[in-house]
Order: sequence, then C-alpha cells, then structure tokens
Amino acid sequence: MEPLKLDIIVVGAGIAGLSAAVVMSQAGHNVTVFEKSPFKHEAGFMIVMGWNATRVLESFDFDFSKARSVDSNFIETFDGATLEKKTGIPTKINNLKRLAMSHPSGNPATLLLGEVIRVDIELGIVYLADGTSHSANLIIGADGERSVVKVAFKDPDTLRKAKYRIFRCLVPTERLLDAPGRAMLSMTRNTFSIFTKDNKTLFWFEGRDGLLQDLEAGYVPDEDDKFPELDPKKAKTKMLEIYKDCHPHIISSLQKAGRLCEWSLSYFPTPHPHLVSHRALLIGDAAHSMFPTTGQGGSQTIEDIGALAVLFKGIYTFSGLEERMRLFERVRKERAATVMSMSGIIFGREADFAQKRGEKHRIWETGIRSGEEHASYLYDYDVMEESRKALEEETRARARL
Repeated sequence: MEPLKLDIIVVGAGIAGLSAAVVMSQAGHNVTVFEKSPFKHEAGFMIVMGWNATRVLESFDFDFSKARSVDSNFIETFDGATLEKKTGIPTKINNLKRLAMSHPSGNPATLLLGEVIRVDIELGIVYLADGTSHSANLIIGADGERSVVKVAFKDPDTLRKAKYRIFRCLVPTERLLDAPGRAMLSMTRNTFSIFTKDNKTLFWFEGRDGLLQDLEAGYVPDEDDKFPELDPKKAKTKMLEIYKDCHPHIISSLQKAGRLCEWSLSYFPTPHPHLVSHRALLIGDAAHSMFPTTGQGGSQTIEDIGALAVLFKGIYTFSGLEERMRLFERVRKERAATVMSMSGIIFGREADFAQKRGEKHRIWETGIRSGEEHASYLYDYDVMEESRKALEEETRARARL
C-alpha cells in the first residue's frame, strides 16, 4: 500500500512557510505556497539559530556555507556602560526557496502570489483576494502573528503590543576598523553578545561570513513615546539619543549603522489553546510569537519544521492524518509555550525572573535557575527525536488495541 500524497496548502512564504514546503515536499506531498508579498528577493535582518534548530536544518540538506552563517560559541553578557563582562555561557548557535521549489527527493512545491483573506478550516479551503479559492487536505498557517489561518480557529486573540521596541541595524564590518570598532569586534567575535544598561539592551551578533554585524538596540519607551519612528534618519537620531549614556565604543558603533528601522514588538502572553483544528495547523509566529531576548523565535519555528518532517511522512489513511496532527500538537504545544514564557529573560537572570514571577510561572516547572541551565534546556532539545518517540508510542498503543 502506497502512502497518501496529500494536497497541502501553506499560507505564507517566510522562513516557516518555505521550510514547511521543503519537508512536506520531501515527504512526497503536493505542496502549494501562497504569499501575498510581491517581493522576489530576501528581506529583513539576520537571525540567530540555536543548535536545537540547526540540527533540524542539517537534516534537510540546508547549505550553511551558502547561507554564509557564522558560528557563535558563547552567549556573553556585558555592562553597557563599562563593557565589563557579566556572564559567559558556552553554546552551539550556528536558500530555503531553492530547497522548497526544487528538491530532488520529493515533489517540487509551487509558489503562487496571492493574498489569502479567509480560510475554512473545516472544509480545507482558502479564499483569495482575487475571488478564487483552493482546497487541500491540510492547511498550514505560516502567515505570522496576525495569521488569517489562526483567525479561523476562533480562539481568543491574545496578541499584545510589548512595552519594548528595538532599533534594528546592520553595520558592515569594514566600517568598524577604527579603534572603538576593533575593540567591539574583539569582544563580540563568535558570540551572541548582550549589553545591558538600565532599561536598554543591545544584542550584537555577526553574519555573512563575518562581513556584517547585526546590532539590535532595545529600549523601553517613555509614556509620551507613542509610536515608532518610521523615517530611518530620524530613527537613527532617536536611537543615539536613547543610547547616549552607554559606553563610547557602543555609541561609536551605533553611529556607523547603515540600514536601520525602529521595530515594535508583539507577543502572545499566554499559549494558544490549540495548534491544530480540523484541517489546519499553525507554525512559526502564528503559533508562538515571542520576545527576541533568547534568540529563540526562529529556532522554535524550525523545531515546528522538525516535527512536521518526522510526523507527516508514511501516512496511509485520512484518519492517520488526523492522528499525526494530534501528535504534532502534543509534541509542540507545551515545549513552545514554555520557551515562549521565558523568552524575555536575559541569560544569567533566571533566578531573579523566577522569584519575581512566582511559582505559577512555567519556569518553576523546569527547575531552571541559571543561564547554563536555560541554554541547556533550549539547545539540547532534539525535536526530531521527541517526535519519533511520540510516533513510536502511538504506534505501540494502537497495536495493543
């Protein structure tokens, strides 16, 4: 008996959507990806991927050399005024469209430009702005924190604006070859670096084979600061004013920022009641939008993909599809919820965080009280192995019936 070749619609062609298209195509399914953006090129800033994510990427032939990634061997925290090191934690932080659209071991996915405006998750139909509709056995919501697919779940909308913003900027390494820049590069090379000063947090990491530095300058806005600054030049002036009491080397580095934007954060303060409903499931920011402090937003997305890769191959019946969807929720829901609940913690401050939040917070269930324990909880997790265990347990349980 041949396994089913499911018709799958993926809504959204970002990291989550294209990664889902890769693994579902590899599993032999017919995949169509809908993306509303007309842009044909990469957009955005760099992203941190923990070892919990890179082991998944390695499993589907992702080429890290073509991605021009840079390994980070430590998470280090510094005083933003003095540059004194506070903590150092060893870790293993380490062309999706090409893989999704032409993978030799599966059916190539189809990428279509079109805005999905409504989804019927009971019938498995997506409706587009141009008046057309498309049906599938499974709809994957990979369309971000304001997901159209998630709306169809009819769960409460808990998305909240955080009282925190980030100036995101890229600085070519060649601009940092003066004395202050060289000092900062020496401190931050091969690390995920965090500089803290009062209510400000600067995240610094490198990419593009070390040719670019990603500086993410976070702060808590005043009550009268209602909106982010949209003009890049004014945003840079605003950032430098906010960070003027930090170490001169930090200020010098921020002054060299080229492309820059001020970014408002949104997050889910509580986990979603469901990641699966009828013929749909949620992944990525649609399932677990979180704070960027631990660098786990993208990594949790890739964990979703690892679970899909294991659970959605070798399906022989539609009742078997329903079973695999339930297993996906079982593997992902609690893990993602716990990571999300701790995503605002600066590494090394876990004990204080637990004390302030009280015993009802999920951190108490984990027993995490240090940066080392936190990093181990994040990076030692193997979602593909956990998915295989869940599938084996389900298979044994069914055999006993």
